[in-house]
Amino acid sequence: MSLGIFIDNTSADDMVSAEGLALPMSNGEFLIDSRYDLDNELATFEANGIPTAESNKIIVPPIEPSTTVNTGWWSAAISDEDGDIDFTMQVTFEDGNGNPAVHTSALTVYTDGPDVLEAEVIFSKNGVQTSVTPTYHYGYFVASGAYEYDSITIRITKLDAPYRHIRLTELEFGDSITISPTKLTNRIVYIDEIDPLQQGLPMRELDFDLINVNGDYDEDNPNTHFDRLAIGNPITLSYTLCGSADQNYAKYTVPMGRFVLAERGTKDGCLSVTAYDTRWYLGQMCNAWSISTSEDLGTTLDRLLTALEIGHVIEEDVYLVYPTVNHSFDTGTTVLDDVQRVAQAYGLTIIPNRVGTIVVGTDYSDDEYGTIPPNIQFSWPESSQMNRYNFIDIMYGSGHYTRDLRSDVNAARVVLSVNNSLIGTEANAITVCNRVAGRLYSKAVKVEWAGDPAIDLGDSAGVYSMWSLNGTAEVYKTIKRQITFDGMLTEETTFIK
Repeated sequence: MSLGIFIDNTSADDMVSAEGLALPMSNGEFLIDSRYDLDNELATFEANGIPTAESNKIIVPPIEPSTTVNTGWWSAAISDEDGDIDFTMQVTFEDGNGNPAVHTSALTVYTDGPDVLEAEVIFSKNGVQTSVTPTYHYGYFVASGAYEYDSITIRITKLDAPYRHIRLTELEFGDSITISPTKLTNRIVYIDEIDPLQQGLPMRELDFDLINVNGDYDEDNPNTHFDRLAIGNPITLSYTLCGSADQNYAKYTVPMGRFVLAERGTKDGCLSVTAYDTRWYLGQMCNAWSISTSEDLGTTLDRLLTALEIGHVIEEDVYLVYPTVNHSFDTGTTVLDDVQRVAQAYGLTIIPNRVGTIVVGTDYSDDEYGTIPPNIQFSWPESSQMNRYNFIDIMYGSGHYTRDLRSDVNAARVVLSVNNSLIGTEANAITVCNRVAGRLYSKAVKVEWAGDPAIDLGDSAGVYSMWSLNGTAEVYKTIKRQITFDGMLTEETTFIK
């Protein structure tokens, strides 16, 4: 299990220059993501500074291996007979307006050739410097911790070989902890859920326990890892899987998203950790902002999330959505509550993608996963408790728009109510009602199976029951997943139709 920590996904975008005495073959542009490509987001997380769990090394080979040495940064300096070398390189960061851009992260420096034995990383912010002695590994070294910077200086002073240049092949703005199964209890749970009726905005959750009988995570341990798991620190989860026989048992890594450590506590020789997706930050912020009928929601939300320094993507359709009321949000509510109300009123989805960037769109994923093989199902579909709504009541302004869906008018009403002051007109209420009515479901089932981390919420999947093995699998929509690792991977999935 690899936990990405102290990561800033935007640093690479703002890196504008690399300076230092280098050989002519050097190319600073290749210092960022030079070696590997992403393939449908099934990646090594190498692009985010997180070596995968297999011996803390990259698993997936280069898709298109470089045939030239013109990658990375070659030192002009050469080590002496004792391996001593004097090599310094500085990288700087600017925003789109040419101003210094401040970021916060660790730094992982990948190298090629001899290994680095001694180095110094200097993080500078507004001229104030913080010097860090990195930890050294085969092929890379890490300055771990959350440091603020608008420039970084890397100074290498000793290699493990004489008369050699050193090549920096890649810079990654983050660090990771690779935790072996012997350090984990049997409790690693990933939970992901969507509410298609938009009555709430459930967050992804990650729960796990670290064995702490030796005090590795005690606060008073001089060599503690406790500070790496501070509240608010990012954690990135990925699963490394082995393909089937027809895939030559190839290993691949599936990113599950970026989380924020929200709760931790020690008990019975364990450190229990709970983390939520990056929307957690919005739940900690109480900012004043507003929406206006004269500005589309794409522009408004882009400005809001940019000001809050939340990584995000606004899909094109959102720029076509305009509020039907003017409204100012005050500091009495969290930004998470505010955007949930906006999403409900105007049909938006606000969901992080697999690298943790919040994506604002107008609908859920609608891909076809295929059929779950019955031989990896551990249970047949079991009915899940649900409300079977037959009456919709949408409040707007001072009025109500209702729709009776009962086939028998004498049947008891099961009412789905939406009370949202951002729904300003009857036309807006009708739009909300149509959307909700189109997403009502009459059946919900749970299935426990071997699982597949690559399936997305909203995807369609075929599921066999005991009575359909010789027939056709029933197709459902995926709305909730709970993946548990306890030496093997299992998944409980909730489907609707």
